Amino acid sequence: MADKGKQIQLIHGTDEYQVANEARKRVAACCPEADQALKLETIDGAVDTVDEAIEAVRNTLEALRTVGFFDASKTVWLRSASFLSDAEPGRYEDVKKAVTDLTEEIKGGIMDGVTLIVSASKVDKRSAFFKTMQAGGDVAEFSGADKPWNQEKVTASFARDAFKDAGLTISGRELDAFLQRTGTNSRQIIQEIAKLQAYLGTRNGVRLEDIAAVVSFSKESAGWDLADAIAYRQLDRALALIPQLLFQGFHAVAMMYVLEPRLQELLIIRDCLDRHWVKATGDEGWPQAVWTSHPDQDGVFEALGWDPRTLNKFRVGHLCRQAMKYTQAELKEAITLALETHRRLVTTSIDPAIIMELFAIRVIAGKAAHAA
Repeated sequence: MADKGKQIQLIHGTDEYQVANEARKRVAACCPEADQALKLETIDGAVDTVDEAIEAVRNTLEALRTVGFFDASKTVWLRSASFLSDAEPGRYEDVKKAVTDLTEEIKGGIMDGVTLIVSASKVDKRSAFFKTMQAGGDVAEFSGADKPWNQEKVTASFARDAFKDAGLTISGRELDAFLQRTGTNSRQIIQEIAKLQAYLGTRNGVRLEDIAAVVSFSKESAGWDLADAIAYRQLDRALALIPQLLFQGFHAVAMMYVLEPRLQELLIIRDCLDRHWVKATGDEGWPQAVWTSHPDQDGVFEALGWDPRTLNKFRVGHLCRQAMKYTQAELKEAITLALETHRRLVTTSIDPAIIMELFAIRVIAGKAAHAA
């Protein structure tokens, strides 16, 4: 018998780039490129309807049961299966029955020499299919961390490895600047590293000016740029960014989804500064946070559900510098204004640019703007 642990493989997770990349590596390991024309059957599982899902399962079963052209060895890849979770189309009974048939086929044992590789972004871990793959095969998951501060660590580790694989060296300062632009999307990180690699030519050390010249802002990080402008009370910059982001298709409500948690973070950091639990060191371009120890910290942060001590010191340093621009009272008022602005964006027909610009002016200019 073939090694069943390698004979059935499931690669899944919300990080679609890493799932697809790992699946391609495993397919190549099981079926070298020179053999793929005759010994690889790929079934497209990225489907939308019940009928398409049933057809994908049927094709997979047929591939598993069919002997290869010249010998029994072959690889069957069910790629990007979209019906293995409890969302559409996987939630329908006919699709569930088809997946059950596939599960029973796997339980019964597939032919010697045949390898089944399944890749998917979402898989119901309660399902018989998942439990069967987990019990008798090789399951790998590539998903983001469940908490934002853990996600930063996961993303930074992935990016460091990707730079190393590309033959590039990057320091902590440059890596932070890079991730400020790309955000946490693995695919964009890889694409931007490839751009840097082409831009640098024979040089392998990445500098801040290289990142500024080549690396694009993701939509996510573009929203952070506006949040930074407001947090640093840079009114001209904020007023320039708002129409630019709207022109680029970044919805005003999406801006508020970035701004609201930033203001909450700044209020917490401002409170920590006032308690002398943290201070910022270094210059404006490279601030870092230094935490002091206090017996109340663990209880306070546990109640908040957010522990800033676990964040990157560079990021907390920036948050400290930003929080120092405001008092706690100003930040509380800014949070109230943010909630009101969000409500106006979804309930009125006023130009979103005007609503967002008014919000920026009122927060950055402070009491003078409110009086006016």
